[in-house]
Amino acid sequence: MATNTLSYEEYLDCREMDLTVEILHNGSPFIDFWYLCQWLGFSWFDFLMMFHDHRNEHGEKIKNLYETFRGDSQKGYWDTYEDLQHTVINNFDKYLENTDGTNEMSKGKAIAFFRCETELHDILTANMKKVLETQGQWDKDTALYLQELKVFCQLRKSNVFDHDKILHGQFNFDFMALMTTYKGVDPREFKLSKPVAYEFYVDEKQKAVFSSYLDIYGNDSIDGLGRILMRSMMEDLFRSVRAAPTLAAVS
Repeated sequence: MATNTLSYEEYLDCREMDLTVEILHNGSPFIDFWYLCQWLGFSWFDFLMMFHDHRNEHGEKIKNLYETFRGDSQKGYWDTYEDLQHTVINNFDKYLENTDGTNEMSKGKAIAFFRCETELHDILTANMKKVLETQGQWDKDTALYLQELKVFCQLRKSNVFDHDKILHGQFNFDFMALMTTYKGVDPREFKLSKPVAYEFYVDEKQKAVFSSYLDIYGNDSIDGLGRILMRSMMEDLFRSVRAAPTLAAVS
């Protein structure tokens, strides 16, 4: 796990960087923040590094996430082939009985997505505020947009396995139009003359997919949640959005 140009500790550091990319980039779980970076001409990689470089300063949940991942990344290796052979031969029955189907990466991603969702949105929102300020784009409208963006993104990811529950949000920006732009634009161009209400729901196709996964893996363990993440498209784990019949309060 090391070479003459990469130490073992550096290898573990690389694994943590891989986790950051998996959590924040792969599958585009935070694409709305990515679009903001595109509009601002700010490197998305640098934005990821703003999070990664301070991963042990973001509070206990995020710190524990990375510490656990680093510890798990050091398991399952042996100094020699003989050590590996000896361990497997003497624990063969245990390996056969082991029902764990995920590795440390998928477990880390599951913890982040299902257990640290609030913390991740808070951190990325705070970092984006810094970027907007440094790029000279921080004003009352971008402040309002960033505040509502966090709420919008969280509602899309909240309680996705509660199929019948519909969540509501009230917004001053046309987020449904922003979702279809597929490029970075100035969000202030999408500010509405009056607030609009959205419903966040699980559509019938999602219900069928979720039900089949939950029947097989359940959602009461990180291993089960990790398996679901491994077998799902990330966007399938987001609630669908539609205009609400009437203005509704956030629930």
